[in-house]
Amino acid sequence: MATDNGLLEYESGQQFNDWEEMTSSNGQTFEASFAPWSGRSGFDSEVRPWGLATGGRIVPHATADTITVEALTAYMPTAAGANQDGLVSVASDDLIIDRADSMGSNSHLITSIVVTAAGALDTVEGSEGTSFSDERGAAGGPPLIPVDAIEVGQVRLGSTTAGTITPSE
Repeated sequence: MATDNGLLEYESGQQFNDWEEMTSSNGQTFEASFAPWSGRSGFDSEVRPWGLATGGRIVPHATADTITVEALTAYMPTAAGANQDGLVSVASDDLIIDRADSMGSNSHLITSIVVTAAGALDTVEGSEGTSFSDERGAAGGPPLIPVDAIEVGQVRLGSTTAGTITPSE
């Protein structure tokens, strides 16, 4: 039986958007080029900042100036190998950590352990100093993290003498 007064309803407010880096002028309020959630009741927004999801424990290695980073997963939607949820799996790896140059007066160096855009573990060195600093980019401070990378942890070495890295470092 046909009808001339059929009713077709659909929701036109739902629209999927690709991952986008949000911008901020003050580091507290972030904006995107689209409204990231619809406000429809019964549906929660899903916001996943880039970062470590599971694993990634950093442990000393028996070899001098070497650490082991255990396997991990991280939310990095643009990283090579990331799945549809933006989750990338990274295999365990042994990394060599450089020390401050023994020829100068600087003895302190912070090295950040990062997951790169290629979905691999790597190290990024800060600037050498005579003491540690918590300010990124300062002498003796942690390095600036490259774009499209996340920091898993840091190794802080206060000696120029090669040796086994301890858990406290």
